[in-house]
Amino acid sequence: MSYQPKVYRKQGGDELVVASSGILRLDSGAVIAGIPPEFVGKTVIDTAIDLTLAAATHSGGLILVTADAGTDTKITLPVGVVGMDFVIMNGEADAGLLLQVDLNGNEIIAGANLTIAATKLALLTKVTSIQYDYIHLVCNVAATSWRCVAKRGTWVTSG
Repeated sequence: MSYQPKVYRKQGGDELVVASSGILRLDSGAVIAGIPPEFVGKTVIDTAIDLTLAAATHSGGLILVTADAGTDTKITLPVGVVGMDFVIMNGEADAGLLLQVDLNGNEIIAGANLTIAATKLALLTKVTSIQYDYIHLVCNVAATSWRCVAKRGTWVTSG
């Protein structure tokens, strides 16, 4: 019987893999190419599937969405509590992913020239997506409103 660690170098040696429930932590001064320096030091949560965020597990982290090319991925926010902080980032190649951020119920997103109404989705469209495009959200009114602190890429509202 063989054991596969949760963090390992992929065969061929040109890719580091963080498997399910593995964690990647970067020391101060470390850089991941393409990721803005303000996010270095955040815990990276890598997901290739739809994910419902949980405050205790994900708040303050960087959600790096690395779905297989051609896959649409939905990240669902929890009911907002003031101070919750999420960075949701496209980890796929350019034009490789439709990334959807789903609000919980009647909450809204506003700020950084982006307004997403209640019951709508924030979308990073596949055709315009560039690797490491992101949206940074902070809850500013419990169960009501998320502030878009910063974003990179073309984010739009669904229907």
